Amino acid sequence: MTLRLPAALLCAAFLAPGAATAAAVMPNILAQADANGDGAVSKAEMDAFLKTEFAQMDTNHDGFVSDDEMKAFILAKMAARAGEMADRRIKADDSNGDGRLTLAELEGDRRLSRMFARLDRDGDGTISRDEMENSRARWMRHHADCGPDMDGDRPGGH
Repeated sequence: MTLRLPAALLCAAFLAPGAATAAAVMPNILAQADANGDGAVSKAEMDAFLKTEFAQMDTNHDGFVSDDEMKAFILAKMAARAGEMADRRIKADDSNGDGRLTLAELEGDRRLSRMFARLDRDGDGTISRDEMENSRARWMRHHADCGPDMDGDRPGGH
């Protein structure tokens, strides 16, 4: 049997800035679901995790998750991830240790150069609209339906 995480949980994780792959998201979700900390998630642990997540989404306790409740849940997840990412980014790039980033410190970030090189597929030193759209399309195909099922299968058998 294939056990799918609710799309909202995976989408909330993928929508956060910098979330790039299911491999980056799944360990975090599985770690949260691993109630006894044994490194494995049982069906009972996953069921409990999903009930907890649903309760967090269903803020008016009517047994349903409305569009507004879903948006609030996703935004809260994004805000938490954004704060963590900002802290990591400043810590990684703040060469003088003052807790702030200068343009020079950001320009020294080799990750940005690597990202530019990946997007500039033809190596001409510019990222064309086609290159950007093709990159986005590749990312969307790779992350169709916000990630794999729990057994690693992509929705639709991909």
